[in-house]
Amino acid sequence: MKPPALFVLSIAVIVLLAACAGTDPTPKPAAPAAPEAETNNSAMAEADEGWFLRTIAPLGDERGLCMDLAGWTSTNINFDAPVQAHTCKHGWWYMDGRFNTTALNEGRLEMPYFERCLEAAALEIGSSFFVLPCDGSERQALSHLATGQIVLAGNPTLCISIPDKPHRDAGGDDFVVNGLNLDACSEEDADRQRWVFTEPL
Repeated sequence: MKPPALFVLSIAVIVLLAACAGTDPTPKPAAPAAPEAETNNSAMAEADEGWFLRTIAPLGDERGLCMDLAGWTSTNINFDAPVQAHTCKHGWWYMDGRFNTTALNEGRLEMPYFERCLEAAALEIGSSFFVLPCDGSERQALSHLATGQIVLAGNPTLCISIPDKPHRDAGGDDFVVNGLNLDACSEEDADRQRWVFTEPL
């Protein structure tokens, strides 16, 4: 005996509804990346490009003074001018003030954007600094001490220092600028000789 046609039709409808119950035909966007992964990637990118090297003491500017090249865009950097201490340029173009933290741990102060290293003009008090191709020379060999001072590896009595002179006007956002040279490491001048890596904002 065959089941009634209405019964067969009812069973078919039930099976069809069950099959479609978990299906939503509306396309959904891909799930966003986990925020933690995005943060980590951002931090890695910042580290690759380098960080500011800023005075621990404000030295008259609450933004601090950072090691910086003369110029303000990628096309007008003056590599023939000595490296300077300049108001840290948060919010501006600042690749001319970013240094690789890992490289300093390895004994050199490297600017990854330019692929150049900080080099003393001479191994004596009063010498200026320039950025030149990294070659591992004695004048590029530096060490960052626990005190914050950065010294010549070959003569740790000499520190990278900001001269005890008035800052000069540097335009921009009320920026100031001063020199950068080698000086005798001393507790008396420690505020002008202690440096810390800080993330650009």
